[in-house]
Amino acid sequence: MRSSLKNPRLHWPHLQWAKPLPHLRSAFNMSLAIAMLLCVCACDPPSSEQGASNVLTQQLDIVWVVSMGGDTSLELTGLKDKVRAEELHQLENAGVKGVLYVRMAGTRGQEHEKRARLVVVMSKQIHHVVELRQPDGTNAIYVQNGDAFEMLPKDTPTLAASIRLVPTRLPDVGDCTEYEITREDGGGYGGTAFTWSNTNNAVGGVGRH
Repeated sequence: MRSSLKNPRLHWPHLQWAKPLPHLRSAFNMSLAIAMLLCVCACDPPSSEQGASNVLTQQLDIVWVVSMGGDTSLELTGLKDKVRAEELHQLENAGVKGVLYVRMAGTRGQEHEKRARLVVVMSKQIHHVVELRQPDGTNAIYVQNGDAFEMLPKDTPTLAASIRLVPTRLPDVGDCTEYEITREDGGGYGGTAFTWSNTNNAVGGVGRH
């Protein structure tokens, strides 16, 4: 007895190909679009602001101070007129004692409507590169505490831009802490902020422009 089906392997009347429902097709298209967008965002290169975190975008006054230690009340030596009375008061309130040797002071950056001031107080050589965020158009103090730095006041607004402190050793000077700041035009400021071979840290600062 021959089958009524011309080709039993290919003819299945009770099976039909299902057509995708409209709402499922729309959801799939939306998911595909989101996936492609996320891929593009993930592959985008970082912006120039992200890639140059220490770019100088304001005029910045910097005062470099060495803490000589001691248990007595604060005493300024060196370029002591470069530290303001209110800054000395902040240091006293933070528990800083002994002799502070004001080693160097200067201004970095071209004349700018936005201006900030920073006092950096160090007591010893650092062992790794340290990034100190710049105050955002205001005044601040950084005090070294062990391997860390404390900012005064603690709630000072800051920029993503920073001052980079780099431990180094110079042939004729010995252990030094150098600083680096990048200008908006791609140039830079830097030099020797502190020297640690001399017991009173009295070696003059070396700057580069």
